[in-house]
Amino acid sequence: MQIHLSLTGNPSEMRVMWITGGDQPYPPTQLSAVQYGLAPDKLTELAVSDRPPHTYRAGDNCGPPANIEHPRWFRHPGFIHDVKLTGLETGRVTYYYRVGTADNMTSSEVFSFVSAPAVSDSDSGDMRMIVYGDVRLHLLLPTLLLSVLTGLYVAKQMGDGTNSDFCGCSGAAGTANRVLNDVEAAIGSSAPVDVVLHIGDLSYARGVGYSWEWFFNLIFWISTAVPYMIGPGNHEICHTSGGQHDPSQWVSSGVGRLR
Repeated sequence: MQIHLSLTGNPSEMRVMWITGGDQPYPPTQLSAVQYGLAPDKLTELAVSDRPPHTYRAGDNCGPPANIEHPRWFRHPGFIHDVKLTGLETGRVTYYYRVGTADNMTSSEVFSFVSAPAVSDSDSGDMRMIVYGDVRLHLLLPTLLLSVLTGLYVAKQMGDGTNSDFCGCSGAAGTANRVLNDVEAAIGSSAPVDVVLHIGDLSYARGVGYSWEWFFNLIFWISTAVPYMIGPGNHEICHTSGGQHDPSQWVSSGVGRLR
């Protein structure tokens, strides 16, 4: 399961998205849901999506090799759940949440995030953010990357928030580790991290589907705790051959496609 928080443009909202495996559609009546509240054992609020989980197929991608069904290229991504939390109290209030379906809220453990800073006539509501880009997952040896990602995940599961043993093992894992440490170190302080902005060149997948699995596993503990916003880089653009499959309609120089 890959969970991802993002902003909506409304400071009293938070968008929660996650992926579940399988290639069979959910029944139309089985809607995604998030339980949330002000204490981990008091998740008194429930937000439900307005549509069933959805997915995409190889033919929805812009061009080869991303639209070739093959173990190396396109793999079925599972189903995307999308729920918006509304009516949140601003002012960096800690909320706890877990995800699932409206009829089964045992899909995940409980996570937490901090709401947006308050905005008033006397307070500009300035946000504290971490900005970075160019992760370059594809330059790493697969065996090295898998061992690093497994180590990061296991260390976190065991309660080791520092992950110091893994810092610097690779460019991507080292960067993610430092971002995670900064996010965790600021929790509970007067200046928590409000948002992470990844400004482009996310995974360098270049059509290799499983690179996206690595990428979302890499940022898991970041994107469950703080909104993780992205921008398109030259390795994500799709303006020459993508046509109707380019949802961004982003125009740039050079040749590229959504990958």
